[in-house]
Amino acid sequence: CERRLQHDGFGETDGIVDPEQFDNNGDGYIDDYDFFVGEFDLNDDGRISATELDADTDLNRAELMELIDSFGDPTRPGYDDGFIDNQDRYAKLHGQVMISAALQDWLDGAGGGTYQDFFQGSINPDFNDDSLTFNVDDDLYQFTPQDFNTGTFEAMADGDLADQANAQYGAFNPNDPSSPSMDLTGDLREEMPYGSAHPYDYYNRPVYENMEFTNIIIPAGTNALFRNCRFIGVTFVETATDNTDPNYNYSGIQASDGTYMYPDMTVTVTNPATGLQEEVGDTKTVSNNVRFDGCTFEGAVVSSAPQQFTHIRNKISFTGTTSFEIDDSVNLTDDEKSLFKRSTILSPHYSLEIGTFVSPLHDDETVELSGMIVAGLVDMRGQIKINGSIVTTFVPEANMAPVVGATSPQFNTTLGYFSSASGDLEAEMPAEGLGMIQLRYDPSISMPDGITGPIEIKALKSTYYEGVAP
Repeated sequence: CERRLQHDGFGETDGIVDPEQFDNNGDGYIDDYDFFVGEFDLNDDGRISATELDADTDLNRAELMELIDSFGDPTRPGYDDGFIDNQDRYAKLHGQVMISAALQDWLDGAGGGTYQDFFQGSINPDFNDDSLTFNVDDDLYQFTPQDFNTGTFEAMADGDLADQANAQYGAFNPNDPSSPSMDLTGDLREEMPYGSAHPYDYYNRPVYENMEFTNIIIPAGTNALFRNCRFIGVTFVETATDNTDPNYNYSGIQASDGTYMYPDMTVTVTNPATGLQEEVGDTKTVSNNVRFDGCTFEGAVVSSAPQQFTHIRNKISFTGTTSFEIDDSVNLTDDEKSLFKRSTILSPHYSLEIGTFVSPLHDDETVELSGMIVAGLVDMRGQIKINGSIVTTFVPEANMAPVVGATSPQFNTTLGYFSSASGDLEAEMPAEGLGMIQLRYDPSISMPDGITGPIEIKALKSTYYEGVAP
């Protein structure tokens, strides 16, 4: 039975002089595993060897070592490496699993057999809670893009991308690779998704490098690469929202040689730049597919809320080492810090890609996020820590755009790496393993502004009384 105390928030460690002394694995919580590490990690290297556990002479300890160290997928980091450490997740899920489908529907449909085959790793629910529950439609709320109003953030983004970039470009020094630079020729051509072995499309991107932007709107049709840039405040990604035409995803798609695959395909859509409906032959001009590489954010990334999920056109990708530095920012007020921590990424009905298809252990593939992460669907790869939650807004249905035919299982949220045989058609799993995605719900972080979904209020009876205190 595990109980956790947070270092900060809720006053859970009030009265403990130095809480960090008990956090032996450095995860920000004090739990039973910390005391296990404190007892057996004799050389204070953050991991426990077979010798430290005395597994060489004690059969029970040897079996415990084997159980934890070789648990899970053989390709995961730390598998059977002779140590028990943070890479060995005995309990894969702390909390509950609730599935909207009925058990029989699961067995007849997606599961195609016993559901237990799809759950690798133990589930550790809270006391008296069920570990797994089917048919919970009444308890779950499905968010749609209409449930999110990002207009408040858009109004905050009063900076002009071009003006700020041009002002910094004056300091460009061709002999200094760290100086601000930009290339608006579009000569950089890259596959989409970036690094994928099976790309959907190709983009010719303008490039902004080594620049700093404050409260900017990235206009629809920009489709840029931002490399080693710093963003302060709101970074708002603009796109056309009336993108419900079934051909929207495919208008303007290019083959690897640059030729258009559907040259005569047109779509009628409202251009955000003019506010007028136009017939376009390439929806790249009214959507926004943006990649941030090695960037730092003192604030939040927010997008318009398109009506349809069009993952080829509306995508935000984060590659390299991505940092969200909100608490330590000297450019934000306390109110702004509180606002942005509620949701570092708020992009309803957008496709969100975090990490690339390289070694999950690579030092350049680390991301830390905070608050409610909102997207249409999410792909996360590499080494990612989320102190909050993930909410997706897209429910794929067969023969409903953008799903072609009965391919809805291919539209999924992917946490980690998978092979195409397991449903990830964008790339194969790297030889180095699965990666490590850590998602920790933080009830102390409020939901972001602009959500119109239902609210449940639970009374904390122990915090109120009438008359004489008990």
